[in-house]
Amino acid sequence: MAPREFIRFLTIARGSNGELQTQLLICAHLSYFTSDQIQPVLSLSYEISKMLTTLIAKLAEGTD
Repeated sequence: MAPREFIRFLTIARGSNGELQTQLLICAHLSYFTSDQIQPVLSLSYEISKMLTTLIAKLAEGTD
């Protein structure tokens, strides 16, 4: 897989992670889960988003 293709894949993964965050917030708003139940999952999701952003930026530096 070419570096640009991998960056595109990672960008899509980051977008999917953002969709997961939205769905979790909707679940909390609709009281399907308590915020205590959702918060650990959201925290992990935010951390993954940061890691993906950093990885995308580092890979993009190498393709310029």
